[in-house]
Amino acid sequence: MKMIKLKHIVEKLGVGDEYVGTARIWDGKQVQLLRSNEADSHSIGKKYGIKKHDYYLLVKGKGASYVVDTGTHILRKAAKWAQGYIQRKLSGTGKERFL
Repeated sequence: MKMIKLKHIVEKLGVGDEYVGTARIWDGKQVQLLRSNEADSHSIGKKYGIKKHDYYLLVKGKGASYVVDTGTHILRKAAKWAQGYIQRKLSGTGKERFL
């Protein structure tokens, strides 16, 4: 697991990485699941060393935003890992879904 803290993240949904879904947590944090696309110059994954076609989480909350690499290129495995991460680290219930 690789976590990268960021001060400001510019969100560009039209370009860059492939957007999969967003889960919201009761305390107002947003967790987005995205797929890295190294071919694009606007890719957050490329900028922070996440392998091509791997999934990563973009966690946005009050005060801080950061990127967490899931370490897999399989969507189902990445989503399951993300649920566990939300439950362990972000005080979630484990029942959050990416919509």
